[in-house]
Amino acid sequence: MDPTPPILDLELAEQFFAASSPEDEVQLREMVVGLRADIYPRFANLRRWATAEASDPTECQRELHQLRGVVANFGFSAAAQRLRGLEHTWRALSAPDKIEALRVAHGEVDAGLEALQTRYPYLRGA
Repeated sequence: MDPTPPILDLELAEQFFAASSPEDEVQLREMVVGLRADIYPRFANLRRWATAEASDPTECQRELHQLRGVVANFGFSAAAQRLRGLEHTWRALSAPDKIEALRVAHGEVDAGLEALQTRYPYLRGA
């Protein structure tokens, strides 16, 4: 089994969020706001699809893949790994197992955002 990845990949975060100017800070803050606007509806869609018997597994896996890519780009390693596993096991899991995995991944994203805001205070409130 793979070792548990960190909530936040500090090396990637440093490359991405070490702002060098106030203008950079504004742009990076807007990216975090955009991240929230993008991923929270995706999690809601996936939770809804997890309990819908008529949901299209291929569409769910596509949404998981896109969500995983977004959180990986922000350095949220634990959530990205969990979503990768969920992407590959979606069809075989029961609805309660899907919901639980999504709940944990959502928590890992929230923890990653909190870690970003702690490390880069200019992101607070984004």
